[in-house]
Amino acid sequence: MGIKERINDLTRLELDKVSAGLQRSIPTRLARSLADEDVWQWMSTRDFRLVLFDAEGTLVKTGGWDIDPGIKERLEAYRQDFSSRHPGEEARFGIVTNKRPKNWIDWVKIVNWNHQIGSDISLVPLYPWQKKPNPDMLLEAAYLFDVPPQFAVYSGDKASADIAAANAAGMWSLWVKRLGNEDLLGDRLGRRPPEYLLRLILENRPDLLLDKPPQSLAAETLFSRGAKVAKDVTSDSWDPSIIPEELFSLSNVISGYGAPTMLWDQIITDEMPFSARRQILQSSVYRKLDKILEENGDIIAKYLTNSRYPLSVVCAGLILAEKYDAALAVYSAMIATDFADGKAARRHKLGIKKKGGDDDNRADKFATAVIGLALAFKGRKSWEDFIVQIVSDREMNSVVRPLFEELGVETRSLPSGKAAMVGLDFAEGYSISQRSDRHPDRRATFQRLATIAKSARVAHAPIGFLQRDEFMRAEEEKARTVLDQLRDNPYILEY
Repeated sequence: MGIKERINDLTRLELDKVSAGLQRSIPTRLARSLADEDVWQWMSTRDFRLVLFDAEGTLVKTGGWDIDPGIKERLEAYRQDFSSRHPGEEARFGIVTNKRPKNWIDWVKIVNWNHQIGSDISLVPLYPWQKKPNPDMLLEAAYLFDVPPQFAVYSGDKASADIAAANAAGMWSLWVKRLGNEDLLGDRLGRRPPEYLLRLILENRPDLLLDKPPQSLAAETLFSRGAKVAKDVTSDSWDPSIIPEELFSLSNVISGYGAPTMLWDQIITDEMPFSARRQILQSSVYRKLDKILEENGDIIAKYLTNSRYPLSVVCAGLILAEKYDAALAVYSAMIATDFADGKAARRHKLGIKKKGGDDDNRADKFATAVIGLALAFKGRKSWEDFIVQIVSDREMNSVVRPLFEELGVETRSLPSGKAAMVGLDFAEGYSISQRSDRHPDRRATFQRLATIAKSARVAHAPIGFLQRDEFMRAEEEKARTVLDQLRDNPYILEY
């Protein structure tokens, strides 16, 4: 049986078995682009009072500044058509994005998107747990404009984030194809493959699309109990070194998270399904964890980073004692701390600091040297690979980075550097494991590939640093141009 024949036999229940969690990401409508005429004919038929959009990948290419002219024309036509059918009323537009401004350039970019489509609001998450597929930013927009979710539609290019959030909020959903070829690495590797499969299924079986929005416990609670949404976030909610206070006087369309979920802890009842109560309690735990990391993420990250020094020494000692199973367990714990310290630092209210990044880099190099030396001494790694890897690290940190830092060029990690580190982590872990004793040639190959990746990183770094610096200078120049326009014409709206 071919793929299309198998798809034709699928039921909606079976669809969930294709990939866990995909069923909650089924939209009410598929489209190629928001520039398609039939999309807006469908919206006019449904008479949506609130039209919300994801930003990157939906309205604009990832990292882009300018929204597709065809999309802008369709939005303006819909606004005029709605006003002609409902004299005295107007359709509301909004952007709901997971892109939290990391600096003033990001902030200006979002305001620029708003300008181009005449958006009434943009909602961004203040904390990681507030990101889609959490539906709360969508519900805040609905409550802000007093539009029940069943009269709103949300468009996005990610089924597992955008469409899942719309379904959880009880809104109509439009799943469009991603604009352009630009994409985040994590999305490209983890999110896109199952979504490609889901889209292939739905394009061949449109009868599996939802015929109406799912029932939303969150939406019913919010609107039936008259919940109050928090005020728009002011400059006090942002670090002034990230978003200067002046910018908040030039535009009020960007709101931080307003938080209907402040109610979640108060609405748990015995009649509520267990799955709903579990979701609410998990949300409460995530909020508490985020609060801890917001205040103490830098300290937690510091302890995790420093723990790699004793862990690497213990791991090396176990390798020398030929206790490889125990050594692999310690090595796995050390890799976990390397992953966790970055996560903790990013959650801190001031983000990752340069000193924290330097400390993390030194801990990594110490672990590479100590564990690599032990592996080479026991013959599980060639001395040639060990020496080249150490020299590569030394050249990178003692020559390349200082040279570019003196030139004022940012030298934080490049994708090639992260790829080389992941490759080395895998090679070292495999070399420690007893399984590698059965395949010594494979062990040597993995180590040689890690060595090549380390050497290639040093050769590529100057090009990568210069390309990134050129890109950032172009971004800053564009942002200053838009900011000057914003100073001449502030984007202040009355709700």
